[in-house]
Amino acid sequence: MIDTGANFSAINSLIPQKFKLNVQKSPSNACATVGDGFQTPIFGSTRISLSFNGHNFSVDCAVIGNLPSPIILGMDQLVKRKAMINLQQEKITLLDDNHVRSEEHTSELQSHSDLVCRLL
Repeated sequence: MIDTGANFSAINSLIPQKFKLNVQKSPSNACATVGDGFQTPIFGSTRISLSFNGHNFSVDCAVIGNLPSPIILGMDQLVKRKAMINLQQEKITLLDDNHVRSEEHTSELQSHSDLVCRLL
């Protein structure tokens, strides 16, 4: 999920468990406020690799419980990747780790999973 209202990128806490990702623990009182205003704990942070339309992206993410999506790309990554979101044409364009532009129709992303999470 792309979220221009999220300050940082995050993954659901079930993903590191499922894929046995290394999570750097956060202080026990760290919390995030999600879209509905609910406070949820931040368990730590990890790095994941995403493939978007054949282009690879390394993403540092907070590990958070109760997310509405397995992965949220927040403003930290949207700014870093110089995201261009064209609502009229339903397209998103991002720079990959090699600074190559990757473009995808968002309507196609909704019909099948082109945004794939995989381990580094």
